[in-house]
Amino acid sequence: MSGASSANSWRPFCISTDRRIKKGDMVLIELDPYADGYWSDLTRTYVAGEPSPKQREIWDTVLLAEQKARDAIHGGVKASEIDAIAKSTIEEKGYGKYFLHQLGHGVGLAFHEPPTLHPASEDILLPGTTHAVEPSICIPGWGGMRVEDNVLVTEKKAVCLSNYQRDL
Repeated sequence: MSGASSANSWRPFCISTDRRIKKGDMVLIELDPYADGYWSDLTRTYVAGEPSPKQREIWDTVLLAEQKARDAIHGGVKASEIDAIAKSTIEEKGYGKYFLHQLGHGVGLAFHEPPTLHPASEDILLPGTTHAVEPSICIPGWGGMRVEDNVLVTEKKAVCLSNYQRDL
């Protein structure tokens, strides 16, 4: 998804079009590889050309929300607490109303599986499980930015399983 349509990335399925990417456009790429019976669910956002100050500010906010959420993950934590950490980070930067979907979900045998990192979730994250952590800011008419990484939950922390660049 690119340009203003990248703001629709919070919807269940990203929709590509034949629209030509222009200088300054945000380009959101969803990667859902499947290998040996297991799924991964990753997203990156890029800018065609040099990012604007607003694009950089929003990207830095999304990255900060993801990092704070990942830093708080450990075995035994409530999924809703992790969602709240990311949401509050985005709200503190003034973009709370543009965080339009849950923070994440389980991933493994399916690319979306329980539990969800959602404000209403009562689920507890268990050691040995994997989850997609995907904060986003989606501004209608402007566009959307999302970073998504998969993490392995251990007793004491989350181990990031993704090593893709985070540069715009």
